[in-house]
Amino acid sequence: MLLALKACVLLGTLGSVFAGTPIPKDKHKTYYLQQSCYNREEFVFNDLDRAFKNAGEVLRRAKAKDDKDFAEVFELVFNVHPHDSEDAKAVKKILKPFQDMSVMLPVSWDDRKSADVRIMCDNDPVEDENDPKTKGARWVRHGSGFVDLVNMMWSNEIPCCHSEGFAGCTDTKTYSPGSSGENPNRVVISLCARSWERSDTFQTPLHVTDELSKRDFLAEKQGIRHLGFLISYHLVHEFMHALDGEIEDLPSRDQAYGWPNVLAHNKDISSKNADNYAFLSLWAMVANWGWTLPRTVPTPDITDKCKIIQYVKDAKAGIQAGMMVKYKDITHPGTTVVNRRRLRKTAQSRRIRRFLEEGTNFIRPIDS
Repeated sequence: MLLALKACVLLGTLGSVFAGTPIPKDKHKTYYLQQSCYNREEFVFNDLDRAFKNAGEVLRRAKAKDDKDFAEVFELVFNVHPHDSEDAKAVKKILKPFQDMSVMLPVSWDDRKSADVRIMCDNDPVEDENDPKTKGARWVRHGSGFVDLVNMMWSNEIPCCHSEGFAGCTDTKTYSPGSSGENPNRVVISLCARSWERSDTFQTPLHVTDELSKRDFLAEKQGIRHLGFLISYHLVHEFMHALDGEIEDLPSRDQAYGWPNVLAHNKDISSKNADNYAFLSLWAMVANWGWTLPRTVPTPDITDKCKIIQYVKDAKAGIQAGMMVKYKDITHPGTTVVNRRRLRKTAQSRRIRRFLEEGTNFIRPIDS
């Protein structure tokens, strides 16, 4: 399970998923942070904390029935609506790894073997018998593959940080010999040095800062893909692999990553692809800064048919590009003309109808 750098890189049945039903402390997932990560202060005090916060923000916004914009984003990303009773089972499953992540607890060095997830920032060192400097490295060659002697993990391929184009990966295959006392369900997240290597950290920032939250992304013509290099985004991506064994990089490496691919995935693939989850966490974060995707429903002041068509066309193009826009809250929405006959056919139309029909004062139907 690998995270490519080329990626513009938890109500009814949902009650147990949200904070209304506390998770017993002994049921919380745990994580251990290797010393190599503490060597990067921004990672410990910014990126990791931000990743956990974003997971919690997904939960909060998915639960809020008055957060229509995020609900629309959620549906675009996963092809299910967070407030639709018919989608409740699917939504609960999608939100479960976010829930697990948002309440994870750290463990110390003494308890590291019990950790569910271990995070390494050491660039996957591999011992090379021809290079004395690599003696004692975490990974060693063994038979047809490699063994992580620190975490007792197995890989059929060379560790990902030694493969071109990867910012990190999650290892799930355990190595049994010599693993006494190890958590049998442990997984290891490795972040590569190239995660921190950017030539232009303004265009593609690594860390979430106050300055970043105040930027005018619309004026700068920067969409959500420009936040796909944030370390916190990488972490959410890898934590999804770590917390749910069904979440992979699908349907293929070329089609798994990036906002356009996220939108193209069908219902089945989207719920099993890590980047769909990672991008949803980004949208939850920027929603706190007032940003969301373009709305496909024209404002009441747009009444000309040609302008309505152009508005919808532009909005759809903006969605495909991951454009971030801001809207003023409308306290008293006006009347919007909706052609029911034309709004029955597509998923986009169903989303528009749901948005409007939540309040009957939003609609003045016509049938031709």
